[in-house]
Amino acid sequence: MSDCCQNNQSEESCCRFEDTPEIKYFHSYRKDGTSYTPTFSDAVDQEKCIGCGQCVKVCGQGVYILIEVNGEKKAHNANADRCLGDCHCHKACPADALICKPKVIG
Repeated sequence: MSDCCQNNQSEESCCRFEDTPEIKYFHSYRKDGTSYTPTFSDAVDQEKCIGCGQCVKVCGQGVYILIEVNGEKKAHNANADRCLGDCHCHKACPADALICKPKVIG
């Protein structure tokens, strides 16, 4: 399970990624040695985004910016390649608008 689900985020939006014989996900480890599956910025659900900018404020890598869409501020993951998969953005988003996915390996 991803750490992003620890802040009341809906599990459908970011969690429940388990390895299968066909698909293996990148795993990381916490300081206590337990494994988790980090999820990385994939998109912003523009219908859910309220343009509060919390994702912009908490992301230390500058993944998100605010843009204008139909006269409203909305988050955009302009620099998704910088994402560390730490889920700070998910934990800060009050609208559950951020879509993150794990990295598939081998």
